[in-house]
Order: sequence, then structure tokens, then C-alpha cells
Amino acid sequence: MADYKQRSQEYAQKLKDPRWQKKRLKILERDEWTCQNCWSTTSSLAVHHKYYLNKTEPWDYLDDAFITLCEDCHDMEFIQKDNDMDLMASIRLNFLSNEIFVLADGFYQAYIPRKDALWTTELIRWILTNSTLRSELIQRLWIDIHKDEQKVG
Repeated sequence: MADYKQRSQEYAQKLKDPRWQKKRLKILERDEWTCQNCWSTTSSLAVHHKYYLNKTEPWDYLDDAFITLCEDCHDMEFIQKDNDMDLMASIRLNFLSNEIFVLADGFYQAYIPRKDALWTTELIRWILTNSTLRSELIQRLWIDIHKDEQKVG
């Protein structure tokens, strides 16, 4: 526990570094000072890491690794993380890796007005837990695959 507390304190110090402050400002400006989940422009904002890499300073990540969230959405992201692990375990249990790729690509290609991580996670969870919807989507996928095969053949 002491190790975790020390790492947290060290990380908090890194967030005071001018290089992080410059990166943070760049992300806030890119996102037009707006929460990318709920679109609030009046709440306090945080720049959230979408992922972490070992031995990488906060300011050394690519800009795409960050998203602007309001405090409430940022707090929800940490609460949601445990649920996401359950979702990922469920996906890995029920799908092969190539199927996961096709599923992810389908969501990426789909016209979804809000492609933020929190909303998309809930959408995926809803689809995977709704057997009627899941069956309908699988049927549509097979119809599309066979149409593509007929065009090629």
C-alpha cells in the first residue's frame, strides 16, 4: 500500500510539470473546452488518459491518448473501469479474436453520432446482453457477408 501511495504522489508531482501543463492545455483547446462525453461546457474539466504505458511520462503520449471529460464523467470513467473488465472478460469468453476485430470494426464503421468511449461501452454491453438484438445483428452480418461474396464471385 505504501508503494501505491508513493507512486500516486510521484504522479501528482508530474502533473505539475510544465510539459504536462502544455500538453493538457493543447488537449483542452483541441476539444474546445468541452466534455467529450456529455458535451458540458460549464463544468470543471479534466484531461483523461485513455490508456497508460509503462515508463512513459504523461506529456510523452500521443494526443489521441487523451480525452477531455468533465469531473462527473471523469469520475464515472474510474467507476466504469471495473465493469469494463467484466465486459472484456465476457467478450473474450464468447468471441474469437477475429470476431472481436470484426465487431470493433463494425462499431468503428457504423454511423454513431457519439463515438465516445463511455457511451460506446454501454452500447456494446447492451448489444451483448440482449439476445434478440444480438441475433438480429448476426443475421444482418451474414446477409452482408454473402452479398459481398456474390459481388466478388
